[in-house]
Amino acid sequence: MKQATTSVSLASLCPYQHPPALYLPQSDGSRLAYVHDKGSPDSPGVFFCCGFQSNMRGRKIEAIQHWCQTVAECEFTTLDYFGHGESLYAPSKPQDTVVPEAASAELLESVMIETGDPHKMDSILNHNNISKNNKNLHAAAKQCTVGRWLQDILNVLDTVTSPQSKLILVGSSMGTWLALLVAKVRPQRIAGIVGIASAPDAFPFLHQSIILPSPCLSQSMNTLGYCDIPSIYSPWGYYRIHKELIQESYTHLILDSTQNFDILSSTTTTTTIHMSIPVRLIHGKLDSDVPWQRSQLLFEALSARDKQIVYIDDGDHRLSRDSDLMIIIQQLEQVYLHVHKQKR
Repeated sequence: MKQATTSVSLASLCPYQHPPALYLPQSDGSRLAYVHDKGSPDSPGVFFCCGFQSNMRGRKIEAIQHWCQTVAECEFTTLDYFGHGESLYAPSKPQDTVVPEAASAELLESVMIETGDPHKMDSILNHNNISKNNKNLHAAAKQCTVGRWLQDILNVLDTVTSPQSKLILVGSSMGTWLALLVAKVRPQRIAGIVGIASAPDAFPFLHQSIILPSPCLSQSMNTLGYCDIPSIYSPWGYYRIHKELIQESYTHLILDSTQNFDILSSTTTTTTIHMSIPVRLIHGKLDSDVPWQRSQLLFEALSARDKQIVYIDDGDHRLSRDSDLMIIIQQLEQVYLHVHKQKR
């Protein structure tokens, strides 16, 4: 490593030059957008797992990628899951394949347009002769599941990253849930986990704590097959959650006690998640999207010799301020140094 983390100027990230997306073709014709920087073969790499309706162009990723390039000089990889960011869905008919790469999978009605312009989607659809009610778009939205996104990560991990490298997974929100699932199926590749505003069992928790208690949302889910959850992050003011996503998500539970869906319950659990790798969890106490108790519950469930949890008293869900990013990078550096020392 070149220098101490604290000397890295986060101000140098603005303006940040985003590297162009690369594309990994999938068996169903879709293409996963990803970013990959090569690093020293002697260093552990970093793999960032985004949150739900997020993408690989966020400020947390910029800061971590910058640290990987300029300080750790290590491999860095991230991706946009199917239905997110710049990844491209696969229409069922060849004549529907008229979407330019720049338009990306933001065509999906359930995906946030990062420009903040809710009319951009209409212009993209109109330009490409695609109706909002296009059956291909609805079918693609229904393919957005936890299992699909887990496989997306595994496909990029197995195909793009150096097969000899150990990886530190950094997960944001739902990304921590996915990171834990990845560590379960690729234990030989994963050397550590850093969870940011962790949302384990995110959709079962959403189902139990938000959808089921609401007669309106429950009726919509039962009659229409989806419901719209209000969100300050969406330019439309909501995220559309399909029944297929909820139902499939229950097959990936890592905290399986029903008490875990009650945010007011005690932060104790009978579930044990065995981890032989270092784990760091970071959560803002002012997170209004994922209660900090979810990270605490996950922390209690982890059976790991090296685990720590850090709370940021005035932190929100995104944790993208300079002060937040410095804490995240400091925790990542702790794990990195531990793994790097073990390799020597």
